[in-house]
Amino acid sequence: IAIEGHFRTDILELEGPFGEFAGYVGAQDYQLLFEVTAITHREKPILQAFISEMPPSESSCMRKAGFEGFVMEELKLKVPHLKSANVYEIAGSAAVLTITLGKGQDRGEAWDALRAAASARNMPLFKFVIAVDDDIDATDLESVLWAIAFRVQPHRDVQIQRGRNTDLDPSGAPVDASFAERTYPEGLGGSQMLIDATLKWAYPPVSLPAKNLMEDARKIWEELKLPELTPRMPWFGYPLGYLPEEWDEAAKLAVKGDYMKTGEKYKGMRTTSDYFETGKLKAPETSPDNGSAKK
Repeated sequence: IAIEGHFRTDILELEGPFGEFAGYVGAQDYQLLFEVTAITHREKPILQAFISEMPPSESSCMRKAGFEGFVMEELKLKVPHLKSANVYEIAGSAAVLTITLGKGQDRGEAWDALRAAASARNMPLFKFVIAVDDDIDATDLESVLWAIAFRVQPHRDVQIQRGRNTDLDPSGAPVDASFAERTYPEGLGGSQMLIDATLKWAYPPVSLPAKNLMEDARKIWEELKLPELTPRMPWFGYPLGYLPEEWDEAAKLAVKGDYMKTGEKYKGMRTTSDYFETGKLKAPETSPDNGSAKK
Protein backbone atom coordinates (compact mmCIF):
# COMPACT_ATOMS: atom_id res chain seq x y z
CA ILE A 1 0.00 0.00 0.00
CA ALA A 2 1.53 3.32 -1.11
CA ILE A 3 0.07 6.49 0.42
CA GLU A 4 1.07 9.77 -1.19
CA GLY A 5 0.49 13.28 0.11
CA HIS A 6 2.13 16.10 1.99
CA PHE A 7 2.47 17.43 5.52
CA ARG A 8 0.92 20.77 6.26
CA THR A 9 3.33 23.19 7.89
CA ASP A 10 0.79 25.90 8.59
CA ILE A 11 -1.86 24.09 10.66
CA LEU A 12 -2.15 21.34 13.30
CA GLU A 13 -5.06 19.04 14.05
CA LEU A 14 -6.26 17.52 17.32
CA GLU A 15 -5.23 13.88 17.69
CA GLY A 16 -6.15 11.10 20.09
CA PRO A 17 -6.70 10.09 22.76
CA PHE A 18 -5.18 6.65 22.12
CA GLY A 19 -4.19 3.74 24.33
CA GLU A 20 -0.41 3.81 24.70
CA PHE A 21 2.47 1.45 25.45
CA ALA A 22 2.85 2.61 29.07
CA GLY A 23 -0.55 1.22 29.94
CA TYR A 24 -2.39 4.55 30.07
CA VAL A 25 -4.34 6.58 27.56
CA GLY A 26 -2.06 9.15 25.96
CA ALA A 27 -2.96 12.81 26.35
CA GLN A 28 -4.97 14.37 23.54
CA ASP A 29 -3.06 17.13 21.76
CA TYR A 30 -2.46 18.86 18.43
CA GLN A 31 -0.17 17.12 15.97
CA LEU A 32 1.08 17.52 12.40
CA LEU A 33 -1.44 16.99 9.65
CA PHE A 34 -0.85 14.73 6.61
CA GLU A 35 -3.14 15.33 3.64
CA VAL A 36 -3.47 12.34 1.32
CA THR A 37 -3.47 12.92 -2.43
CA ALA A 38 -3.33 9.32 -3.70
CA ILE A 39 -3.44 5.71 -2.50
CA THR A 40 -2.07 2.90 -4.65
CA HIS A 41 -2.45 -0.77 -3.69
CA ARG A 42 -2.63 -4.25 -5.13
CA GLU A 43 -5.86 -6.21 -5.18
CA LYS A 44 -6.81 -7.42 -1.68
CA PRO A 45 -3.97 -5.56 0.05
CA ILE A 46 -2.77 -6.58 3.51
CA LEU A 47 -2.57 -3.85 6.15
CA GLN A 48 -0.35 -5.03 9.00
CA ALA A 49 -1.15 -3.26 12.24
CA PHE A 50 -0.35 -3.94 15.88
CA ILE A 51 -1.96 -2.89 19.13
CA SER A 52 -0.22 -0.62 21.63
CA GLU A 53 -2.01 -0.62 24.97
CA MET A 54 -1.64 -1.95 28.52
CA PRO A 55 1.47 -4.17 28.36
CA PRO A 56 2.15 -6.89 27.58
CA SER A 57 0.79 -6.17 24.11
CA GLU A 58 1.83 -6.60 20.51
CA SER A 59 3.87 -3.41 20.56
CA SER A 60 5.71 -4.23 23.79
CA CYS A 61 6.62 -7.66 22.39
CA MET A 62 8.04 -6.15 19.19
CA ARG A 63 9.74 -3.29 21.05
CA LYS A 64 11.45 -5.73 23.43
CA ALA A 65 13.25 -7.50 20.60
CA GLY A 66 14.24 -4.25 18.92
CA PHE A 67 15.41 -2.37 21.99
CA GLU A 68 17.41 -5.27 23.43
CA GLY A 69 19.07 -5.66 20.05
CA PHE A 70 20.17 -2.07 19.62
CA VAL A 71 21.37 -1.81 23.23
CA MET A 72 23.55 -4.89 22.72
CA GLU A 73 24.91 -3.45 19.46
CA GLU A 74 25.93 -0.21 21.16
CA LEU A 75 27.26 -1.65 24.41
CA LYS A 76 29.32 -4.50 22.97
CA LEU A 77 31.76 -1.89 21.62
CA LYS A 78 32.14 -0.25 25.05
CA VAL A 79 31.61 -2.98 27.67
CA PRO A 80 34.12 -5.87 27.46
CA HIS A 81 32.24 -8.24 29.78
CA LEU A 82 28.73 -7.60 28.47
CA LYS A 83 26.50 -10.69 28.59
CA SER A 84 22.95 -9.50 27.91
CA ALA A 85 20.47 -6.62 27.91
CA ASN A 86 16.89 -7.15 29.05
CA VAL A 87 13.84 -4.89 28.97
CA TYR A 88 10.50 -5.82 30.49
CA GLU A 89 7.14 -5.83 28.79
CA ILE A 90 5.27 -4.78 31.93
CA ALA A 91 7.34 -1.59 31.80
CA GLY A 92 6.40 -1.05 28.16
CA SER A 93 9.72 -2.56 27.06
CA ALA A 94 11.07 0.95 27.51
CA ALA A 95 11.20 2.19 31.11
CA VAL A 96 13.39 -0.47 32.77
CA LEU A 97 16.60 -2.01 31.40
CA THR A 98 18.86 -4.55 33.08
CA ILE A 99 22.42 -5.10 31.83
CA THR A 100 24.20 -8.33 32.75
CA LEU A 101 27.99 -8.34 33.14
CA GLY A 102 30.13 -11.47 33.18
CA LYS A 103 32.91 -12.37 35.56
CA GLY A 104 36.15 -10.42 35.46
CA GLN A 105 34.80 -6.94 34.86
CA ASP A 106 36.99 -4.12 36.08
CA ARG A 107 35.80 -1.87 38.87
CA GLY A 108 33.92 0.88 37.13
CA GLU A 109 32.85 -1.15 34.10
CA ALA A 110 29.32 -1.34 35.51
CA TRP A 111 29.12 2.47 35.47
CA ASP A 112 30.48 2.59 31.93
CA ALA A 113 27.70 0.22 30.91
CA LEU A 114 25.01 2.14 32.81
CA ARG A 115 25.93 5.50 31.30
CA ALA A 116 26.29 4.10 27.79
CA ALA A 117 22.87 2.45 27.97
CA ALA A 118 21.25 5.53 29.50
CA SER A 119 22.24 7.56 26.43
CA ALA A 120 21.95 4.83 23.79
CA ARG A 121 21.30 6.16 20.28
CA ASN A 122 21.37 9.71 21.65
CA MET A 123 18.00 8.89 23.18
CA PRO A 124 17.76 8.82 26.99
CA LEU A 125 14.85 6.42 26.80
CA PHE A 126 15.24 4.16 29.81
CA LYS A 127 14.06 5.52 33.16
CA PHE A 128 15.70 2.82 35.31
CA VAL A 129 18.96 1.20 34.18
CA ILE A 130 20.35 -1.61 36.33
CA ALA A 131 23.64 -3.51 36.13
CA VAL A 132 23.81 -7.04 37.60
CA ASP A 133 26.23 -9.96 37.77
CA ASP A 134 25.67 -13.04 35.64
CA ASP A 135 24.48 -15.16 38.56
CA ILE A 136 21.34 -12.98 38.49
CA ASP A 137 18.61 -14.04 36.04
CA ALA A 138 17.87 -10.71 34.35
CA THR A 139 14.74 -12.14 32.73
CA ASP A 140 13.25 -12.69 36.20
CA LEU A 141 12.31 -9.44 37.94
CA GLU A 142 12.37 -11.14 41.36
CA SER A 143 15.99 -12.16 40.80
CA VAL A 144 16.82 -8.56 39.77
CA LEU A 145 15.03 -7.26 42.87
CA TRP A 146 17.12 -9.61 45.04
CA ALA A 147 20.26 -8.02 43.58
CA ILE A 148 18.93 -4.51 44.22
CA ALA A 149 17.91 -5.43 47.77
CA PHE A 150 21.25 -6.86 48.90
CA ARG A 151 23.98 -5.69 46.50
CA VAL A 152 23.12 -1.98 46.54
CA GLN A 153 23.71 0.86 49.00
CA PRO A 154 21.62 3.72 47.59
CA HIS A 155 24.01 6.50 48.69
CA ARG A 156 26.88 4.80 46.86
CA ASP A 157 25.41 2.71 44.06
CA VAL A 158 22.60 4.90 42.71
CA GLN A 159 22.88 8.00 40.52
CA ILE A 160 20.08 10.19 39.15
CA GLN A 161 20.45 12.38 36.08
CA ARG A 162 18.10 14.69 34.20
CA GLY A 163 17.41 15.15 30.50
CA ARG A 164 14.91 12.41 29.70
CA ASN A 165 11.96 13.04 27.40
CA THR A 166 8.74 12.16 29.28
CA ASP A 167 6.26 12.16 26.39
CA LEU A 168 3.54 9.54 27.07
CA ASP A 169 4.88 9.08 30.62
CA PRO A 170 2.10 10.53 32.84
CA SER A 171 4.49 10.88 35.81
CA GLY A 172 6.28 13.75 34.04
CA ALA A 173 3.50 16.32 34.41
CA PRO A 174 -0.31 16.46 34.75
CA VAL A 175 -2.24 15.39 31.67
CA ASP A 176 -3.63 18.89 31.14
CA ALA A 177 -0.19 20.57 31.32
CA SER A 178 1.31 22.16 28.23
CA PHE A 179 3.00 20.01 25.59
CA ALA A 180 6.43 21.40 26.55
CA GLU A 181 5.90 20.60 30.23
CA ARG A 182 4.65 17.07 29.54
CA THR A 183 7.56 16.23 27.26
CA TYR A 184 10.41 18.10 29.00
CA PRO A 185 9.31 19.14 32.50
CA GLU A 186 10.90 22.13 34.28
CA GLY A 187 13.09 22.81 31.28
CA LEU A 188 15.43 20.08 32.52
CA GLY A 189 13.55 17.01 31.36
CA GLY A 190 12.62 13.94 33.32
CA SER A 191 15.12 11.84 35.21
CA GLN A 192 16.87 8.50 34.98
CA MET A 193 18.06 6.30 37.83
CA LEU A 194 21.24 4.29 37.27
CA ILE A 195 21.72 1.39 39.70
CA ASP A 196 24.92 -0.60 40.11
CA ALA A 197 23.60 -3.87 41.57
CA THR A 198 26.82 -5.82 40.96
CA LEU A 199 28.98 -7.30 43.70
CA LYS A 200 31.55 -4.81 44.98
CA TRP A 201 33.63 -7.38 46.89
CA ALA A 202 33.61 -11.06 47.84
CA TYR A 203 30.29 -12.18 49.36
CA PRO A 204 29.49 -15.15 51.56
CA PRO A 205 27.90 -18.13 49.76
CA VAL A 206 24.24 -18.23 48.76
CA SER A 207 22.33 -19.80 51.65
CA LEU A 208 20.91 -22.87 49.89
CA PRO A 209 22.06 -26.51 49.73
CA ALA A 210 24.77 -27.26 47.17
CA LYS A 211 23.77 -28.03 43.59
CA ASN A 212 24.38 -31.79 43.88
CA LEU A 213 22.10 -32.00 46.92
CA MET A 214 19.36 -30.03 45.21
CA GLU A 215 19.66 -32.20 42.09
CA ASP A 216 19.29 -35.33 44.25
CA ALA A 217 16.19 -33.82 45.84
CA ARG A 218 14.85 -33.06 42.37
CA LYS A 219 15.28 -36.71 41.32
CA ILE A 220 13.30 -37.87 44.35
CA TRP A 221 10.61 -35.28 43.59
CA GLU A 222 10.29 -36.53 40.01
CA GLU A 223 10.30 -40.20 41.07
CA LEU A 224 7.32 -39.42 43.30
CA LYS A 225 5.60 -37.85 40.26
CA LEU A 226 4.93 -34.63 42.12
CA PRO A 227 3.96 -31.46 40.18
CA GLU A 228 6.62 -30.32 37.69
CA LEU A 229 9.29 -28.06 39.18
CA THR A 230 10.18 -24.71 37.64
CA PRO A 231 13.49 -23.72 39.29
CA ARG A 232 14.36 -20.02 39.43
CA MET A 233 17.78 -18.59 40.19
CA PRO A 234 19.13 -19.07 42.72
CA TRP A 235 17.86 -22.62 43.26
CA PHE A 236 21.10 -23.97 44.76
CA GLY A 237 23.88 -22.58 46.91
CA TYR A 238 27.14 -21.38 45.37
CA PRO A 239 30.19 -19.40 46.54
CA LEU A 240 30.59 -15.69 45.83
CA GLY A 241 34.22 -15.28 46.80
CA TYR A 242 34.16 -15.45 50.60
CA LEU A 243 34.19 -18.96 52.09
CA PRO A 244 36.60 -19.50 55.01
CA GLU A 245 37.81 -23.07 55.46
CA GLU A 246 36.06 -23.39 58.82
CA TRP A 247 32.72 -22.42 57.25
CA ASP A 248 33.14 -25.07 54.59
CA GLU A 249 34.08 -27.66 57.20
CA ALA A 250 31.05 -26.80 59.35
CA ALA A 251 28.79 -27.23 56.31
CA LYS A 252 30.27 -30.64 55.49
CA LEU A 253 29.83 -31.80 59.09
CA ALA A 254 26.22 -30.64 59.04
CA VAL A 255 25.53 -32.64 55.86
CA LYS A 256 26.97 -35.74 57.57
CA GLY A 257 24.86 -35.12 60.66
CA ASP A 258 27.96 -34.35 62.74
CA TYR A 259 26.95 -30.79 63.58
CA MET A 260 27.56 -31.43 67.31
CA LYS A 261 31.29 -31.53 66.54
CA THR A 262 31.05 -27.93 65.41
CA GLY A 263 29.15 -27.08 68.59
CA GLU A 264 31.88 -28.62 70.77
CA LYS A 265 34.54 -26.74 68.83
CA TYR A 266 32.75 -23.43 69.31
CA LYS A 267 32.16 -24.16 72.99
CA GLY A 268 35.93 -24.10 73.43
CA MET A 269 36.12 -20.71 71.70
CA ARG A 270 33.83 -18.73 73.99
CA THR A 271 34.65 -15.15 74.91
CA THR A 272 33.38 -12.62 77.40
CA SER A 273 30.57 -10.33 76.31
CA ASP A 274 32.74 -7.21 76.35
CA TYR A 275 33.82 -8.41 72.89
CA PHE A 276 31.02 -6.21 71.50
CA GLU A 277 32.78 -3.12 72.90
CA THR A 278 36.44 -4.09 72.57
CA GLY A 279 36.45 -6.37 69.56
CA LYS A 280 38.93 -8.55 71.46
CA LEU A 281 38.56 -12.20 72.42
CA LYS A 282 38.89 -12.98 76.12
CA ALA A 283 38.28 -16.45 77.52
CA PRO A 284 35.68 -16.42 80.33
CA GLU A 285 36.66 -17.48 83.84
CA THR A 286 35.52 -21.01 84.75
CA SER A 287 34.53 -22.56 88.08
CA PRO A 288 36.56 -25.66 89.13
CA ASP A 289 33.50 -27.86 89.80
CA ASN A 290 31.95 -28.12 86.36
CA GLY A 291 34.08 -26.04 84.04
CA SER A 292 31.26 -23.69 83.19
CA ALA A 293 31.66 -19.95 83.12
CA LYS A 294 31.06 -18.08 86.37
CA LYS A 295 27.87 -16.05 86.51
